Amino acid sequence: MKKTLSALFLTSSLWLLASCGGDPTPAAADTASSTDDGLLLPDTTSTDTTTQDAQTPVEDVTEIPPLSGSWCASVIAPLKGERAFSQDFARAHVGIRLFGPSADWIQIDAQLSSLLNEVAMDATLLETYATKSDEICSVDVVTQSEAPLSITLEGDIAVVVPGTGSLELPDEVNRVLLDLRNPESLSHLRSTLQALLPQSVGLGSQKQRRFHGFPSQSEGWTHFEVSQQSVDLVLEGTGSKDRVLAVFTGPQLTPDASLVIGGLRMANELSIMGHDLHSAVAESTSSGIGASALVWRSAILSHNGSPWPDRIPADFDVTTLEEAISALAGITNTPSVVGAVDRSLLEAYDREAGTISDELKRGTMKSSLLVAYGTLDLFYPYFDVVGRGLDDALLDALEEVEILSDGDRVAFRTALGRFMHHIHDGHGFYTDYAREDWWDGYLAIQIQRVANEAVVRTSAHPGINPGDTIVKIDGEASASWFEDTMSTVSASSSGYAFVQAADKLKEVYGTRTLTLRDPQGVERTETFQPEPYETMEQVAWGGTMRESGWLNDLDAPGIFYVNMAASVTPDETPIVAQMAEIKAQASGMILDMRDYPYLHIYEFARNFHTNPFTAPIFTFPTWEGAEDFQWTEEIWDFLPADQVYTGPIALLVSNKSVSAAECFAQMIMDLDNVTVVGQQSASTNGTITDVRLPGNFQITFTGMLLLSPDGSPFHGIGVVPDEEVVPTAEDFETGTDPELSRAIEVLIEQSL
Repeated sequence: MKKTLSALFLTSSLWLLASCGGDPTPAAADTASSTDDGLLLPDTTSTDTTTQDAQTPVEDVTEIPPLSGSWCASVIAPLKGERAFSQDFARAHVGIRLFGPSADWIQIDAQLSSLLNEVAMDATLLETYATKSDEICSVDVVTQSEAPLSITLEGDIAVVVPGTGSLELPDEVNRVLLDLRNPESLSHLRSTLQALLPQSVGLGSQKQRRFHGFPSQSEGWTHFEVSQQSVDLVLEGTGSKDRVLAVFTGPQLTPDASLVIGGLRMANELSIMGHDLHSAVAESTSSGIGASALVWRSAILSHNGSPWPDRIPADFDVTTLEEAISALAGITNTPSVVGAVDRSLLEAYDREAGTISDELKRGTMKSSLLVAYGTLDLFYPYFDVVGRGLDDALLDALEEVEILSDGDRVAFRTALGRFMHHIHDGHGFYTDYAREDWWDGYLAIQIQRVANEAVVRTSAHPGINPGDTIVKIDGEASASWFEDTMSTVSASSSGYAFVQAADKLKEVYGTRTLTLRDPQGVERTETFQPEPYETMEQVAWGGTMRESGWLNDLDAPGIFYVNMAASVTPDETPIVAQMAEIKAQASGMILDMRDYPYLHIYEFARNFHTNPFTAPIFTFPTWEGAEDFQWTEEIWDFLPADQVYTGPIALLVSNKSVSAAECFAQMIMDLDNVTVVGQQSASTNGTITDVRLPGNFQITFTGMLLLSPDGSPFHGIGVVPDEEVVPTAEDFETGTDPELSRAIEVLIEQSL
């Protein structure tokens, strides 16, 4: 695990040497002193001594000079970018946005937007981007070597250059110098040190942010959480004996090398020769981008409860291997390290953080896409199901906005919609909080796909009749209109993509001209004025507006029907109050989940289980800091209700059964007495979350990996009916509810 920021290079004068015969002696340990703004470690002045030529001069104690200049000169990156430049850069920017010391992600995004108005998205961007923050460095990448480990013996001293292969030292070797001047060997440093240490050593405590899913950036409740946590870092030793250890470093180290060396030095387990070590480097993450990298701080390291000093000085100022070997021969022990702490600490993350500017230039459009991509790259849980089409979608969208005019919110929304399409997520919406071009009203109709055509199921709109097939939309063939519109929405099933496009069709700007074909094949073209939302409320979004109750009017008096749509049954209490009656009198029960529920689905599901049961399995994408990813699982258990209905049940579902509707279905559909009737559900379940973007846009997505209660996958599969019902235009013209009719038939057949 690597944690680094920018590298600060020491430009102050070299440490004074107090030596015999010109041989090097340890640099002086410093004593903590008060400053106006720096945190200091406790004063632990050491009386440690070193010997050289049989002399043991007492060590002088002086204060470590403050850092000057940029510590970027002290860090190198181990890995280049792996993907297209913009993809890797987006991942790095969002990492800084979420895990960096500053919590002001709005300002971080605003700086990027401004920068992208002036700088092309290529290698020149990195250096300019890094200058905007003291917490970021643009650095070179040093390819790590796979050369074999090298050992040179000098009496009881072994000089080791880390590399591949196992480390085996003669028993008479009591001192080891790790020669790290060639940075290509640093990738093997950790394993080499493990082989040298005879016991495990604590490297310190690392504080970083923990994201349990991506917390919604909208005001109010979120299912997902962010916190600060401290983790104890331990290097597991496997060596056979205690030896005096030292490292001879070059002027630059990787973040991981800095972390391991710094932690062992703070624990007094080794000495440092050559160059000072900067704690900011050890607290950083390296993000390869193209042939270079951004290195940025993502943690705070502490020892015994206090932050590491900004600089851990070299114990010996040596320039040659001979000097380093000579210094190692005289070491008896190592003094404790103390020093000032002036670098910024880790602020608490604020998921809301303030007001986002409405300004929309091309640079803002680009940064908005980069933030969206980087966040999804870190937290979207279904790439293994839907593929990585989002990668090319980012490149296409960035190219698309290059030709857009500043301030063109309509065109950018379209570009953002085409980008979001590629996560194939029924929760993948996008919103423009600064839009002014709102629609004037609605087509007050319910539309259903029948044989790949858009057919009016129910209508409260004058001039549009149930059973009408929509042939043309504002002069464009309906099939072409739906194909284009479906490319700007996100869905995990084709049925739900059609649903979302149909919802857009019902949004009317000015007027809407439709060519309609009635069930007898007669076409007409009419122009319709928009209806107010109140008229829309007279039409069910999915299914029907039928009230719950006994189906006497359908010649099925022994069947009790429950319409779970939010507009009809917002609360399960009245139905639960009738459960004793239903249990005693009903020969069958129909649960209509073709719309979206508002009632308490978990509480209601208890009325159909005789044994304890669980909700679907919720699995959270969790980042323990910027580099440690894992899945964390939650399973919710429930007990049966006091009154449980165990007779035959028909569960109605449709393409509009989404999210909470599907969650309810998942909890009861596998019961032996349940038959699922209708069409495939939307195939999207799991708690939604949202991301605020530059320019005052927002995207949403499913923030968790959700599995069926038995552990099987659900996304893109959904609830598949046992009895599929394919409606016809004639059904809608005559007012027939074909799914409900088939459910009644199923229950009557089961009761015979």
